[in-house]
Amino acid sequence: MIDPGQWMHMHMQANTHNHPSPTDFDTYLPWACNQMAVEMRIVVTKTAMSEYVSVVASDRTKIKKPKKAKKRSPSEDGSSQSSSGNYNIPSLVSGADDIVNIHAIYDQFMNLVQIKFVKNKYIPREVIKIITLLVPMYKYLTSITIDCGLRVGTIYDISQLLPVSKVTELCLDNTDVVEANYYILLNEPILKHLSLAKCNLNDEVIRLIAERIIYPCPASKSLTVLNLSTNEITDVGAKYLAEALRSNRRLAYLNLSDNQITDVGAGYIFDILIEFPLTSQETFDKKSRLMIYLKEKKDLFLITINDLRIMDSEKKSTKKGKAVKSQASTTIKRKQSTPFRDKSSTHADAGMSLNERAEAIVQELMGPLFDPFDRNNTVMRDDELCCRGNNTLCYLNVAFNDLTIASVVKLRDVLVAQKEMNRNPKGLVNVRLEGNYLPTWCAEMQDIDAMLEANLSTFKRTSIVKKKTARSTPSKSSS
Repeated sequence: MIDPGQWMHMHMQANTHNHPSPTDFDTYLPWACNQMAVEMRIVVTKTAMSEYVSVVASDRTKIKKPKKAKKRSPSEDGSSQSSSGNYNIPSLVSGADDIVNIHAIYDQFMNLVQIKFVKNKYIPREVIKIITLLVPMYKYLTSITIDCGLRVGTIYDISQLLPVSKVTELCLDNTDVVEANYYILLNEPILKHLSLAKCNLNDEVIRLIAERIIYPCPASKSLTVLNLSTNEITDVGAKYLAEALRSNRRLAYLNLSDNQITDVGAGYIFDILIEFPLTSQETFDKKSRLMIYLKEKKDLFLITINDLRIMDSEKKSTKKGKAVKSQASTTIKRKQSTPFRDKSSTHADAGMSLNERAEAIVQELMGPLFDPFDRNNTVMRDDELCCRGNNTLCYLNVAFNDLTIASVVKLRDVLVAQKEMNRNPKGLVNVRLEGNYLPTWCAEMQDIDAMLEANLSTFKRTSIVKKKTARSTPSKSSS
């Protein structure tokens, strides 16, 4: 464990002895690891866009001059593509057991935006802890990729890094830690993108992950992309995820390719994308959330109205003090201040009563109640409350599983039902099915392709309209 006192001593050294500054990630991290006697050599490769810039290493031992860098694609280094873009990252001192390769990626303004640990056999926990102390200084750092080399305890260390950083994208493909406690990364509403491909995840691990994205858990309000491809997920794990999707209205991308899911598991997920009856527990939880919301709103209203009374009283006292400057001119000042006070009060209240003002403030602070099972998302069927279905999930990848034509037929029915409901968002716009036990052509597949193409076109048009609206000038009056 890093001693805070020792860290402060190092920080003072950096400021007084011309050592690297903590704001210079590429040189400071190797230096700090060397000062903390980390047993591995730390090599930081700095890249700006697609250009190689420099390599800085901790000086515990000398490193041979690297050979000419070769361009690498994201598929070659084992990591998934992130929103930071594609970079041509040089392969340096790869294969050495005593080296930790780290790529620091900068945007065009030379802001650190991504950290990538590449092809490391072992990453000491101290490295993650030192980075945790540095990340608050890098407000543009939003993505971290680690493709292997993690050991016991490092997932916990990463979970401690997230709350003090701006990181929202985390790729841990091929890490496969023994304790498999990836679920602790979802204890806070921080991550938007989490990739856990090739991590040897089983159904029990998926259960713990799925429980963290059930509404109203914190991560259910932030996570939009979840990649669980190439693991050991069966129909049991698919069912856990389907149960989370009953209430989750944030997750838009779910990748379950290359697992062990059959028509049964796919059916669990498909059933949640269309109308389904609520359980008694879901109905109870829905009412409980409404009662909590109303109580919080009432409590805030009482506090707000009391504050408004105090503010109004202070305003009157201030105006009264200004009006009475001398005993001789009390009557004159009062006559002069009376119309001013009435005008000010009318302007502040805008014709609203004290209760109306308090109600407006509370409504602005709390906003409307969002609930996946509110009136807009539910309907009564034969005296049974039913949800209209999850229409937020738009991308579903179930390629290279054990699906048959039965899943194709069910998927076609799902798309038809979503089309008839005509909701916004519309639901699925992209589904990957290749690599399953399916016919090369069938009428159902043709229908699926046509509906997905139509949904995708609508999705793109909606995105363009939103962009134009955000940048548009004041609209002209209609003729």
